[in-house]
Amino acid sequence: MAHGPGHAVAVLAQHLSRLDQEELTHLATKQLRLVHPDDAACDDPEFLMEVVVQAHERRKSQRQAINELPLYPTETVLWDENVVPSVNYTGQAVLALPNASNLSAPLASVGRPTANVSANTTSRSEEHTSELQSP
Repeated sequence: MAHGPGHAVAVLAQHLSRLDQEELTHLATKQLRLVHPDDAACDDPEFLMEVVVQAHERRKSQRQAINELPLYPTETVLWDENVVPSVNYTGQAVLALPNASNLSAPLASVGRPTANVSANTTSRSEEHTSELQSP
């Protein structure tokens, strides 16, 4: 019988609901150290249950998050000044767009195929240099 992540949350909440206020406070403050014992919210059992459940919820893995990123930049990425700054862009040079590794966590290449660049390609600066040197 397969159960989703919502089922696990419900089961944990059900087990936590059996604890009295003192046990729940002790669990959240002393054992798990999720809430400071002097916090005023320690008197609210619903808050303590929510904190404990959220601390133990299954989170999306880094690989899943990276695989959900688009392969090519979207319009939102292109016009986002935080990702692609255009303050100093004059149109004289190529504006490099971010790839998935620049938009996410440091291990962004995990699970993503990398593009192979042919050895025959030359950069724009190499072409320009060769033009200047030719007679």
